[in-house]
Amino acid sequence: MTRTVADESGINITPIFVTIDPERDTPERLAEYVKQFHPRFVGLTGTDQAIADIADKYAVYYAPAPMGDSYMIDHSTFTFLVGADGNYLAHLARDMSLEQMSERITDLLSQQLVTP
Repeated sequence: MTRTVADESGINITPIFVTIDPERDTPERLAEYVKQFHPRFVGLTGTDQAIADIADKYAVYYAPAPMGDSYMIDHSTFTFLVGADGNYLAHLARDMSLEQMSERITDLLSQQLVTP
């Protein structure tokens, strides 16, 4: 059984999924989608401009890729870790194991809780 960051450190995190396809990812669809991952997951959408702005700030690549009568969204696949203060801490690669991610998140967030 895999232990969670909260189990290991007592630090609770809120995972946030930000859509890059607001045309299809309505708030209702996002709410259903994120339930598949964890009850604490939050799904965010917004205007095309708001999404472009956040993608630019985090250097996220995304672009529609036609597929017959529809399309897919080609995109980068990083997970970003942001502190409680909203500042970027790190990004986690897609190929990291759950254990590696948990260890990295715990280390980084533990450092955030230490006051000088």
